[in-house]
Amino acid sequence: MTTTFNFYFFGPPRLRIDDHVVTLPPQPAAFCSFLVLNRQRRITREEVQVAFWPDAEPSRAQERLRRTLYLLRKAIDPHTNLVATEGTELAIAPDAPLWIDYEAFEKTLMDAYRHDPPDRKLLAQAITLYKDDLLKDIYADWVLLEREHARQQFLTALRHMLQLCQQTGDWPNVIRYALMLLEHDPFQEVAHQALMMAYAVSGDRSAALRQYQQCVQLMRDELDAEPLPETTQLYDDIRQGHGVTPLVLPAPIVIDAPVATDLEAMPLVGRESELAAVAAEWHICQRGHSRLVLVTGSAGMGKTRLVHEAAQHIPGPEVQVITGHCYAMEAGTPYQLIADLMRGTAEIVADNLSPAARSDLAQLVPALRGSFGDELASAARSLPDAAVRLQEAVTAAIRLLAASEGGLWLITEDLHWADPASLASLNHTLRHCHDLPLMVLATLRDEEVSFDSPIMDWPTNSVHAPAPTTRVQLVPLQPAQLS
Repeated sequence: MTTTFNFYFFGPPRLRIDDHVVTLPPQPAAFCSFLVLNRQRRITREEVQVAFWPDAEPSRAQERLRRTLYLLRKAIDPHTNLVATEGTELAIAPDAPLWIDYEAFEKTLMDAYRHDPPDRKLLAQAITLYKDDLLKDIYADWVLLEREHARQQFLTALRHMLQLCQQTGDWPNVIRYALMLLEHDPFQEVAHQALMMAYAVSGDRSAALRQYQQCVQLMRDELDAEPLPETTQLYDDIRQGHGVTPLVLPAPIVIDAPVATDLEAMPLVGRESELAAVAAEWHICQRGHSRLVLVTGSAGMGKTRLVHEAAQHIPGPEVQVITGHCYAMEAGTPYQLIADLMRGTAEIVADNLSPAARSDLAQLVPALRGSFGDELASAARSLPDAAVRLQEAVTAAIRLLAASEGGLWLITEDLHWADPASLASLNHTLRHCHDLPLMVLATLRDEEVSFDSPIMDWPTNSVHAPAPTTRVQLVPLQPAQLS
């Protein structure tokens, strides 16, 4: 009989081998989870030591790794062949039969989104799998981005489920999933709207009005903001006894197929769920929450095309869209990406920047020196700390654009080639624009990110609160999606 290793990563990590629950000490549990999540690539002992004991002396880190490996094998005995070692490399045995709740969650979501509208039964199965935050009791850098990615997938699935329940008039389940959504993210205003609607339609008008008051109090206390106009309009309609019309999420993006004269003109197919995920992130940004959205995948997966279609069809004409590129040959040039972005930004807002900010940005955009030459020279002589000033100037320029009209999209192509100074500046800007409708939409090629690249730790290695980040992972399309 084949032994199956069942890993449960939603909540504290747990392992069950067939019907036997295995008790893993905390460190071996985290180490085993790391190997399982990274089992598609080779892991060196040095990489594990850096991930788990970055501040330890090499000899001490090696000793801790040996101790952790011993405790793991002791806990899973006699199935010690689960972890394979070869020279300096460690891995989960490639032939080990595994079931992982996180992978089952992602596969079920993918299957659900292959249908239009998404398959409600499959969405419900995926939502049930999400018991708690991914690897809840592990606080290492290597898990933070993956945890946030899983959480955003879960929240998006809940929003889609809300939409499906509203469309079919299934008000008991609207209440159920809206409460679940608010439990995990109380600022999801679409859930407050759905509860108001469900209570009103069910005849409980007072509960609907109380829900609005709770929403108002939360927004004012935590965000110093007011609810969206449509939420207030719904409240007024309910209070005045008017009929209410269900509020649903924006319809899935449908792109008209143009005449195919070249590859760029060919319609995008099979990426509806990914486009919907980007649209959902922008909906969050529009309420004053800046975000980084990483579109990841191997070369040729369609990352640039997806971003292009998203920029064409999601933000609207009132939103500024500015694109910057990273280049392999310039990966070591400080501020290369920021300079590329600022060429499309600084001159637009130059008149509204302080002389000091213009002086700093002129290092990246020499054209700014033209109209403000003497003023810039004077400002440059008076201020110290060039790197700090440059970050502040970049943030000031982006804040001006993000605060105007409909908000701002910064598209960054090939972020895997970004230099450390650009990454630090971008994270600084996202954190200091947290209250504005700003989205950084970046493409990232997984196989180009080396182990020692700064992107491996960014933005989770910031000493400040990391910029909110969501990963949209592109996987190969199935034949049925291309038909």
